[in-house]
Amino acid sequence: MKTTILIILSLICLSTVNSQNYPFPQNVIYKYGIYPSNKNHIDLDTTFINWKARHVTSQGAGGYRRVLWDTLRMTVSEGIGYGMLISVNMNDKPLFDDLLGYYNIHLGPNGLMNWIIDSLGNNYFGLQGSATDAEEDVAYALILADRQWGSGGSINYMQAAINVINKIYEFGIDTVYNLPKSGDESGGLYRVNTSYFAPAYYRAFAYYTGNSGWDSVINGCYNYLVFINNDTTGLVPDWCLPDGNPMPPCPPPYTCKYSYHYDATRTPWRIGMDYLWYGDMRANNFCSLITSFARSVGSANILDDYALNGTPLGMYHNNAFVGPFGVGTMATDATFQNFCDSIYRENATTYSTRWNYFNSSLKTLTLLVQTGNFIPLDYPLPVELTSFTANVNQRNVIMNWSTASEINNSGFEVQRLDADGSWNEVAFVKGHGTTSTPVNYSYEDKNLTTGTYSYCLKQVDYNGNYEYFNLNSKVEIGTPQKYSISQNYPNPFNPVTKIYFDIPKLSSVKISVYDVSGREVKVLVNEKYQPGNYETVFDGSMYSNGVYFYKIQTGDFTETKKMILMK
Repeated sequence: MKTTILIILSLICLSTVNSQNYPFPQNVIYKYGIYPSNKNHIDLDTTFINWKARHVTSQGAGGYRRVLWDTLRMTVSEGIGYGMLISVNMNDKPLFDDLLGYYNIHLGPNGLMNWIIDSLGNNYFGLQGSATDAEEDVAYALILADRQWGSGGSINYMQAAINVINKIYEFGIDTVYNLPKSGDESGGLYRVNTSYFAPAYYRAFAYYTGNSGWDSVINGCYNYLVFINNDTTGLVPDWCLPDGNPMPPCPPPYTCKYSYHYDATRTPWRIGMDYLWYGDMRANNFCSLITSFARSVGSANILDDYALNGTPLGMYHNNAFVGPFGVGTMATDATFQNFCDSIYRENATTYSTRWNYFNSSLKTLTLLVQTGNFIPLDYPLPVELTSFTANVNQRNVIMNWSTASEINNSGFEVQRLDADGSWNEVAFVKGHGTTSTPVNYSYEDKNLTTGTYSYCLKQVDYNGNYEYFNLNSKVEIGTPQKYSISQNYPNPFNPVTKIYFDIPKLSSVKISVYDVSGREVKVLVNEKYQPGNYETVFDGSMYSNGVYFYKIQTGDFTETKKMILMK
């Protein structure tokens, strides 16, 4: 009887420890972006089985298991991070725990894993020091492990995650540039690798540690990405100095290439996840640009090295480049759907034996995302948005949105995509703090010129946390049907005011300002205009207070309006 009870209790405990919240396959559709219409989790399952057979070994692992690097059967911390991400998403707890055990027996003086370990379990040539990208993957994998299996068993995954995250921030983040360093070396930032930028991870790091400094790292990464990427191709270098210039030559085993090579290739994978999960339009902008380049090359023709202007430098076609481009493609829009399907099929069916470990690992990691099996983290949202729409009234765009509930809501930044491809705040609409009552909001973006516009809302709470909500369709301001000139705004003014005018057809247009005596004091416009909506500015800083008149003259239309300068 006692034996029976003990067996039952043992089974109950075993079931509790090994329970799973995200059994494979998940096959989720992420909140933002597009996904391959031909995706199939069997492609991922097959790839995982092959990756595990080729690259996981217990030899030289100190009683655990490790991931083999291609060189001399060594292991790099990057491979342990990849393996932990893969095993937690594929729900392989024994492998995950073994890789975590191997990680823990190879910690350096700062409590982070030494970068490169030989086949006997020793630091390669005595090298000590971590690799920040590996630590980021380990920390995020530990968070996923807590979500997947809980932390009530023999390993407290969440506490382990928090410990690693705090050490990354202390030793692996430069808080002057707000960028990840290459490792835990002392001193400041001396080289930059954009494939270390993981904003989707940093949101989780901030949430679980309460360290708002990670929000600054997110912004620092996006600002640097805009600074360093090629304006035409979106390509970024493997490594560069903080000022964007190439690195001096590096001694082996380090590399310092200033081209889109085997480090930089991971960038669209890491950045793309931030749009797929959280809708950050900065990720969408980068991925749209770099995907346009990949599409121009063609999924079957992608090579393993490019100059930043797109000139091919590589010789090999492999998953290390195809897969990350595939994830970046998902973080775009429906105009890339055909390419999204094409590059998925290329990633699923291609395998190159060159750089076995790297190709196999990145193929598995990117197929996890492409098939919807990389577990996204959902946090308690401060705002539940139920609708977001826009209507056009002549030159104005009227946006309306509604919330079902709000927690700690400071308000909404209304952002508009400008012609230069950047998102800029046009207004801030105050929120209602915390409320369980539905709230309706509205904002009117006025006096726009003819063109196509995109909008999004950035909801911000009182702690500085934020979430993006995108307007599903673009807004078109069409060609005006008749001539018109608006009342200046502001009026009265001091000393600058704007005047808007509409031109329905190609016309010679003159707009002049007159004083009360009828004397022309300033010509604001005197040229030909294509059909469209326009604006001009009158600066009254050189004129005395009083009433002025402004008049528009075309071949078919004349109108005069009054304005008041009041300093």
